[in-house]
Amino acid sequence: MKKLFLILLLAAAAYAALQWNPGLYYGESAVFDNFTIHSSEPLQGDIARLIVMAKDRLAASEFTAPGDTFDVYIATAARDYAFFTPFCKDRNVCVNALNGHIFIAPADLDKDIILAASIDETRHFSAALAGA
Repeated sequence: MKKLFLILLLAAAAYAALQWNPGLYYGESAVFDNFTIHSSEPLQGDIARLIVMAKDRLAASEFTAPGDTFDVYIATAARDYAFFTPFCKDRNVCVNALNGHIFIAPADLDKDIILAASIDETRHFSAALAGA
């Protein structure tokens, strides 16, 4: 019983560490102005263009300030997204309330679309990024 408790405690601690610092899992990253984009695979596509589109949308928003920074984690598989966003299963974008990290479901950056099948509508990556 004591071993089981220790194993569960270690598993919970490992999960909490990954939730607090997902960069341990997402090894690839690129910085574009005030956006840091993270992925577990090499980043593909014209991300700079998508960031500019998102920044244009954010500039019109009253909820962000010019100096705000954003850590964005793009899942490469649905299971990765589900692991890091256990309470957002029906959404393509989720913001961690504790640290502000933004998680986006698997996306095709060349086409500017999110690939998640949980929602019937097609959502553009740049729009999701600005709306997070």
